Parts: sequence; structure tokens; C-alpha cells
Amino acid sequence: MPHRCLLLTFGVLLAARISEGAGTSPAYAIIDLGTFFSGDDVQASAINNNGVVVGTDGSRGIGFYWDGSLHPLPPLSGDASSGPTAINSLGWIAGQSFSAPHLNGVVWINGTPSLLPVPGTSVHPSGINTAGTVVGTSGVGLSSRAFLVSHGASSSTDLGTLGGTTAEAYAINDAGAVVGSADTANENSRAFIWRAGQMTQLSDLGLSSAAFCINQQGIAGGFVLRPDFTRQAVLWAANGARSNLPNLAGAGDAEVWGVNQSGLAVGDANGVAALWSNGSVESLLTLVGANSGWNRLNMAYGVNDSGEIVGWGIRDNTGTDHAFLLVPVPEPGCLAFVGMFLFFFTRPIRCRVLSCKSS
Repeated sequence: MPHRCLLLTFGVLLAARISEGAGTSPAYAIIDLGTFFSGDDVQASAINNNGVVVGTDGSRGIGFYWDGSLHPLPPLSGDASSGPTAINSLGWIAGQSFSAPHLNGVVWINGTPSLLPVPGTSVHPSGINTAGTVVGTSGVGLSSRAFLVSHGASSSTDLGTLGGTTAEAYAINDAGAVVGSADTANENSRAFIWRAGQMTQLSDLGLSSAAFCINQQGIAGGFVLRPDFTRQAVLWAANGARSNLPNLAGAGDAEVWGVNQSGLAVGDANGVAALWSNGSVESLLTLVGANSGWNRLNMAYGVNDSGEIVGWGIRDNTGTDHAFLLVPVPEPGCLAFVGMFLFFFTRPIRCRVLSCKSS
């Protein structure tokens, strides 16, 4: 019945809010996304809010999307390989189609690739928003430039630099804000945010910095290089204020590669997939259980608004990369709450008193 569906949805959402308010990191179920051929190296690079994942079988240069099973993404006619890097909420995918030494930027819509109008022989799309606007980096001569291509446009836009010659764009949100890294006039590489035609430096601290991701609220994540040449994982608020994130014990480098609407951030700390939540950091491997079948999770590249995380790691007794999807498992208290909710509010209602009967 419709009203029961609404009650069920309300109960699940309420349980999720209780879990979120408890301030504890959730446990995760881990899913191996599989491979087209046994023994291949497979990595996942992005996930959308519908749980569709994109990545690459690196052993054979086969790009894919995963929606419960793997589906290959074809390259452009004449190219040999494909490599998707980003996916939006509509399922449109940005990435590369290539035959060395030429790397073409493409967008797949319903599985069909279209060439992006970006100059250069080495084009690396890295972000796509709901409007279909794609951002990335193009090799131009001996330098690289950050580009933006609106859906259906016949040419790309060069986002400029911070006074130097080089810039790289990594992500774009639905408001059109782009983040990346660009050189200043004295050749220092600095994280930037680009809005409405204007590039602004995010950080003037550290030896260099880069912003790899941005959520819909304008919170960006990346790193700042310390004086000892290690990478400090950071988040920038929408107003540009920077927060340094804690690191895993014994790790030197750390960087953020994905951040969702609730501020959950994922990335890596010295090659260990990491989750930052409520001011703390945890190794994702510790959140999947001792008998998960994985002995290492190396990198987390993306997290959606449901808290689902993608990346890659090493399965027990193998030496190959496996793409993973982590799905949050509700805490036992929340499961009990949902059970009681369903019992009392979705069971059949029967008249048990005389006043219910019609006269």
C-alpha cells in the first residue's frame, strides 16, 4: 500500500539520521566488482548517487561501468582502449578513448562515446556534473591546461592559471564550481576554485597544493605539501577556510580524493584507503571486518551521498588489484528500531472494538 511505503521510507531515513547523530563511523559490507578476465588488475574511480560505479581493467585497457555486473565501455572508432574517470547522476560518463600516443577526451551517453572538442594530443577528463559539463586537463605543448566543455558545445574553455603557464582541473559540482591546481607566476602550484570565469587561489600555505574534489555545497578536498615534503590531507570550506585532517598513525602522506554532502571524505594515507568523519580518520580495512577476504585496501577515490565508497585493494592470496564497493551497514540499534517501526506501522490493521463496526 502507498501509505506503508511512505512509512517504510520514513522509518529507514529516521534510522539513518539516528545513526548519523550518534557520531560513530559505520561498518561496511565490501563487494568485489569482479573482472572480465581472471587475474586482471581492476580499479574503480568514481560512483554516482544511484550506486553506479566506473573504472578500468588496467591489464587490458577496458573501461567499464558496474550496476551489479560489469559492462564494457567501447572506445571511439579506431581507438584501442577506454578509461572512464567520472560519472554524473544521469549515468553520463567522462573519460578517455585512446591509442597511444593520442589520448582523446570522450563522454559516454547510454554507452556510446562522443569526442570532446578539446585541443591537444593528451586529453584527460576528470569530472562531469549533472548538466553534462566536463572538466579536465589537456596537454598543450610542454605545458598542461585546465579545460571546461559544456554539453553540446563545439569548443572548450581554457580556465586560465594563477599567473603561470600550467593548470589542471579535477572536479566540478552542479553549481559549476571547478577545482584543481594551477601555477602562480613564481611557478608554485596552488589549489584553486574557478567560478563564473574567475580562478581564485584556495591556499597560499605549504610548498604546493591541489584540490581533487568538490561537493554540491562547495566543500573541496585535497592536500597541502608540508615543509618536509609530505602531503597533508585537507578540506576547504565554501568560503575558502582550510581544515587540516588527522592522519593514520605512522603515515606521512595523505590526501582527499572524494567528499560527499554530509562531509564524509575519502582518500589515502601512505597507500592505505582512509575515511575521514567527524574529525577523525580510520583505515577502511578496519571497517569491513577481519574475515572480509581482503588483506589491503589501497585507495578510496569516491564516496556518494549514501556513504557508498569505491576504490581498489588487494584480495587475500592474490597480487592483483581488485575494485571494491563499500556499502554502509546500519548499526544494530538502528536495525532494531527499523524492525519495531515496521512491526507496529506496516502490519494489517483490524477493528477490535465495537465502535469500529458500522451500524
